[in-house]
Amino acid sequence: MPSNKVYRSFSIGQNHLPIEKLELADIVLCRHGVELADIVRCRHRVELADIVRCRHGVESTDIVRCRHGVELADIVRCRHGVELADIVRCRHGVELADIVRCRHRVELTDIVRCRHGVELADIVRCRHGVELADILRCRHGVELSDIVRCRHGMELADIVRCRHWGGIS
Repeated sequence: MPSNKVYRSFSIGQNHLPIEKLELADIVLCRHGVELADIVRCRHRVELADIVRCRHGVESTDIVRCRHGVELADIVRCRHGVELADIVRCRHGVELADIVRCRHRVELTDIVRCRHGVELADIVRCRHGVELADILRCRHGVELSDIVRCRHGMELADIVRCRHWGGIS
């Protein structure tokens, strides 16, 4: 039975659910599709209060699957078709903000493979059949704009070896 102790609470519909030390009766009052079984399976410091505050189509099952330090706040902010699975796969310092800004068919896997100071902005600007692998191999002051201008069968390796030239036309 729920105790008579008063807790700080907030409203959901006509119900007042306490943020701290929820009793079984409070769990039963859960709304927004949060089931007792989901609450029981909660792991990784996901609190019932966080589940209750879920908005924007975030389901309890999504919260339960949270792994790799993905916070509920990040999930709730997901916009632009970014899926939880994509966020969970984020590695190598790729931030959610970077993923959300992804445009022009840049895939998360491409971002994750970014190395050697290649910025997301560079990947997004890739045009004219320039592959990420080509950008990653860029060395010796070769700029992306030089790679993009490569025509007439000139290979990146040739550009890299270019010395004593006035530039690439």
